[in-house]
Amino acid sequence: MSRSFDHCLVELDNYSNQMKHGIITRSEWEWKVIRALGDYFDDEGPGDDVDFLLEYAREPLERWAHDPLNGDREAPDRFNRAVRRLLHYPAARASLLELLDQAASADDGGSLLIDLCATGHRDHSRIFLFDDLVLETICTARGRACVSALVAAIDPKNHSPQQLGHPDHAFGRPRHLVFASLAELAARSDPVGIQALDALVDLCGHWQTAALASVHIPAHRLSRQQRGSLADAAEALEDLLDANTLQVPGHEANRAPASIRSVLWLANDATRLAPNSWEA
Repeated sequence: MSRSFDHCLVELDNYSNQMKHGIITRSEWEWKVIRALGDYFDDEGPGDDVDFLLEYAREPLERWAHDPLNGDREAPDRFNRAVRRLLHYPAARASLLELLDQAASADDGGSLLIDLCATGHRDHSRIFLFDDLVLETICTARGRACVSALVAAIDPKNHSPQQLGHPDHAFGRPRHLVFASLAELAARSDPVGIQALDALVDLCGHWQTAALASVHIPAHRLSRQQRGSLADAAEALEDLLDANTLQVPGHEANRAPASIRSVLWLANDATRLAPNSWEA
């Protein structure tokens, strides 16, 4: 058996003893065991008895799952589903890499990558079960400077859980990565930078994205026209919030008007302290 196999067995024993002595809860034990198995599958040996390892990992769970006083009858099924996800991961990543390769070679203006970001959770749900594959796709869009794909992941005009950057996915991490990627591209002094900056300004006009978009804008790069658009967006958002004082806004929309005005003040100072060639 491989060294990783033996190491995983030792970890499983340690976690079982910790649970037995009340050091960790059963829920924590489940999480730690799945993590240990995931680490093992990343370095699986060719001659390892994987069936034995899985049965060994499952045995403590089976022992207490049917305890009528403290057991959880759903625990074995939950464990089996988690293991199947682990085993499916290599196939999911291979499928994603194939799609990303197709997108790189296609002469379609990035439409395949745009579709992945816009509807990935609907069209490729078995791939995007895994948060790191969502993040990898967003990083690919950033690396290829595909602003349209990044926008498609969070586009408020098509706000839907099928988007990779929907706020309910993975505790919002993909969404924050999208905005950080747009900010990185917007700092470039080339056509991609202009496109990314325009996108962030446009996103400030929608309550779902205004707050996050505003704090990612490189204020010193804003033109007079873009500053005017942001001023209009701040006023429109204030009117929207004032129209219904009982509604609690989501997506930090209540912060957006003040945040946008802060960006405008920074841009105003930049025109006086650091005039630049792109000021219009």
